Amino acid sequence: MKLKALIDSEFQNIKKEVAFIAKSIEGKGKNPFDDILLRASALSMTAIYNGNERIITEATQKELVGFLSFRHFIRHAYSFEINPSTVEPILNKVQAIIEIIQKEIESILAEILKNE
Repeated sequence: MKLKALIDSEFQNIKKEVAFIAKSIEGKGKNPFDDILLRASALSMTAIYNGNERIITEATQKELVGFLSFRHFIRHAYSFEINPSTVEPILNKVQAIIEIIQKEIESILAEILKNE
C-alpha cells in the first residue's frame, strides 16, 4: 500500500529528527544552547513539521499552529535571529506531540486497512 509506505517512511525520518533533538537537549544539560546546536535543532523542528504536514489530518494540523508559525519564521529568518527562549519550549514538546500524531495516524491507517 503506497499510503502506508509513505507514512512509514515519513515517521522513520521524523524519529531521526526527534532523536537528534533529544540528544541535543540531553547534551546541553543545564547550559544554554550554543548557536550551532540551536540552529541545528531549529532546522530539525522544521523538518519534523514538514514531515507531519504531509501525513496528518487537518484537525491535528490546527493543533500544530505554533509549530507552523515557528517553521515560517525559521524559513524566512537569518539563523542569527533565532532566539533560544523561543526554540527551547518547542523542542521540549516535540516528543509528546510526535506521540500524539503517531497514535492518530495509526488509528487512521487501521481504519483504512479495515475498509480495504
